[in-house]
Amino acid sequence: MPEEEAYLYTVADSSATACGALEHGERLLTACSWDHLETLVTAYEQRPFDMEELWASILLEAHHRLGPASTQHILQATGLTPHQLDRARDWHLRRLLQHPGQEQNAGGEGDHPWNYEEDQDDCRDGHDDDGGGHSGTA
Repeated sequence: MPEEEAYLYTVADSSATACGALEHGERLLTACSWDHLETLVTAYEQRPFDMEELWASILLEAHHRLGPASTQHILQATGLTPHQLDRARDWHLRRLLQHPGQEQNAGGEGDHPWNYEEDQDDCRDGHDDDGGGHSGTA
């Protein structure tokens, strides 16, 4: 489809980071018709925006880009706070428990975004810095 014939719209999407994202948490939808665009927009509007999912998506993107790294390096690369990083890891672990085997497609066994050179417990700081607006769960 030629670009000038496409219908475009930006929606909030907590799973959007690098691929298909304008900014973290924003997805650019592309459709071939107005009706198709309305269908896509409606589907995304019904999906809750989950800050923990957004942080988990940012973490996964950084993991794919950087590979195994220290917690400090991950914090610097993502801009997440230690508490946000901890909650992102927890989101991934809950997802893995809900959908066993799914995370292995992200890079193979033992190559998950919560496997770091440092202990995970060093990020548990007790703050509730969720960036505001946490809604929904994964």
